[in-house]
Amino acid sequence: MAAIYDISFMSANGSLPFLETQIGQGLVSIIFSISSILLILSMPDNRRKVMRIPFALSIVMTASISIYFIVTQVIRAYYSHVQIFGILHIICILLFGLFLSWFAVFEEYLE
Repeated sequence: MAAIYDISFMSANGSLPFLETQIGQGLVSIIFSISSILLILSMPDNRRKVMRIPFALSIVMTASISIYFIVTQVIRAYYSHVQIFGILHIICILLFGLFLSWFAVFEEYLE
């Protein structure tokens, strides 16, 4: 949320000045998205097959925040239609968490 709405929960206590910058917040979002992909890839094969939807959401999260970060920070351009990638990233994070919770609750029925 920090990259889109300029709200940072990570730097609320003044922990690291780098996290207060938009570049720091964007990099943390990208690292989080990549770590969600690695989380699913680290699961055993039988569970990884069930986790196709969260895996696809992880890829969309990584792609959307990367596109948003590259256009807004690296190219330093402002395009109003680029905001959709940030919103897509937030929606995918929400769905990713919901699907992980759903699969954790109904794990025994899915195998």
